[in-house]
Amino acid sequence: AQLHLDEGQRVWLVTAAPRGRRLAEDLPARRPGQGRRCAGMDVRDEAAWTKLVADLDRIDGVVAAAGIYGPIGRIDTVDVSDIRDTFDVNVFGSLLAVRACLPRLAESSGSAVLFGGGGSEPLPGYDAYLASKAAVVRLAENLAAELSGLGGRANDIAPGFVVPDIHRATLAAAPDAPAAASHAPPVTTPAARGCPAAGRAGGHACPLP
Repeated sequence: AQLHLDEGQRVWLVTAAPRGRRLAEDLPARRPGQGRRCAGMDVRDEAAWTKLVADLDRIDGVVAAAGIYGPIGRIDTVDVSDIRDTFDVNVFGSLLAVRACLPRLAESSGSAVLFGGGGSEPLPGYDAYLASKAAVVRLAENLAAELSGLGGRANDIAPGFVVPDIHRATLAAAPDAPAAASHAPPVTTPAARGCPAAGRAGGHACPLP
């Protein structure tokens, strides 16, 4: 968001997370002037997306980055409702964002960016998160094919290991899990067709044809 504002572009920041809200509050002082608008909403709310997009006259890009890790532990020890919540945020949150913006993206030959980090390799204890991210990767692949016919683009990005608040929580919840011992387990297979194999987990950012 800050980079695009620096380049003089107009930016909508949609967030419900505490960190995102802090960024939204800081933006007026750090980036004075016009071009920024912020909305606090639940990314799972289809009606909220419809209302938000109705206020925009042009959309050149959408970055669907909202995500949660969800329950951590063996699949028979976690609550199924928490697994559903993970899919609601990670998969349907991304899907609804792109779906709402798609007509405007087609008009501008714009781009959709989704985040599928963790969707290429298994990691015990992270069933909900990894399964949801695998779904995001395939969603991005399908969107790339659909948008290409409209003059648009879609990409899936997996930026590698970072330590946001949600991952600190996972390390505390499962200190003996493989992710705690090695933040980036090796990856030996490509994350998407046509992309070179990444040397470390999530180390790919492949443009999808």
